[in-house]
Amino acid sequence: MKKYFFVIMLSISNTFAITQGRLLNFKFATYAIDNYQNNWQSPLTCSVQIADSLRLAVNLSIVAMNLAHGYYQIGATPTTVSFNYYVDTGVRLVNFLSQNAKNYNFIFYRGHGAPDEITLWNTNAVIANTTSGNGVGNTYWLWLSACSVFRNGYSDQDPWFDGVFKGVHSILGFSSISFGNIHVIWAYEDFATRWFSGNEKIWDAYYISIMNIIHTQGGYDIEPKIVYRYGYINGNFFDPWEEKFLNAYLGPVFYNNDYDGIGSRWITLGTPTY
Repeated sequence: MKKYFFVIMLSISNTFAITQGRLLNFKFATYAIDNYQNNWQSPLTCSVQIADSLRLAVNLSIVAMNLAHGYYQIGATPTTVSFNYYVDTGVRLVNFLSQNAKNYNFIFYRGHGAPDEITLWNTNAVIANTTSGNGVGNTYWLWLSACSVFRNGYSDQDPWFDGVFKGVHSILGFSSISFGNIHVIWAYEDFATRWFSGNEKIWDAYYISIMNIIHTQGGYDIEPKIVYRYGYINGNFFDPWEEKFLNAYLGPVFYNNDYDGIGSRWITLGTPTY
């Protein structure tokens, strides 16, 4: 009886340890592949450029957020942001599993994908939804900018939250073919503006950026998607698609599988290719 009571109390303690608010030391990392080892995947033209521009946009958006809310004033504490990036040869499994990677609050990946997997630089290497790992640590958001990773009817999103990325709040991606070229690079920057300084919900910031720039301006038909687990934290219902940067949960969520369900949202823009 005493042992049972201890386990219950430990579970409650872990759940209530998660607080909400603004990250004061925000860490953002990008993984981008233009050229694969031995050309095992076709080259991409703008992955690195997209990642570079996104980091710049995040930096500017954090500064704008601090200014708008008076966080640079005496007595206040601004959010600081630090960056890391991996290009081509650096996009390997070891750099997703490292202790450094577990401290990146937001991870962005740009490369080739397929249902339930993203590709790595080295020949035939992938991260799949079932790739084992012990969780993300302090990584709360993930953006897999790759084709068809979450293709409706052909993918299983739930295992993503049990391995390498266990504990992440939500994952942005695509159900369809994605597009990343110089003509639509502003969509990635627009997301940063909307979510960090605009304080929009993460799904709203994401799909509106894709819709306005990649679809409407760029003329590409596409199906952006967000996947997540939902449930109760601290007695309050948490639906991760609604999460805002200024009032985020500051820790991994549902790490003990104490979630209520699996959720996703997507919007079909035109007639996408799959």
